[in-house]
Amino acid sequence: PSVQIMSPLAGQLFNGSAPLPIIAQAADSDGSIAQVEFYLDNRWVGSVTAGSGGNYQYSWQLTHLRPGKYRLRARATDNLGASTWSEMVLIRVIMY
Repeated sequence: PSVQIMSPLAGQLFNGSAPLPIIAQAADSDGSIAQVEFYLDNRWVGSVTAGSGGNYQYSWQLTHLRPGKYRLRARATDNLGASTWSEMVLIRVIMY
């Protein structure tokens, strides 16, 4: 499988009191995508099992995060159990 985070963009700022919308694009050349998981600083934050047009969307509430920089990654797993990681996207959480 392959997976890429489409949104947020690297360096993007987010208000700590608002949700973080995540969109990943995933595909599998010899089967189908079974699941896309999302990780913030290597901690699992959620997963999606159904996508639309190869896009997998998840919204995560940031209210418990302190202001700072965080690393976001996605992992796609296909119907045969093979998985791969996206490139890391660095985001910043701020408080208004």
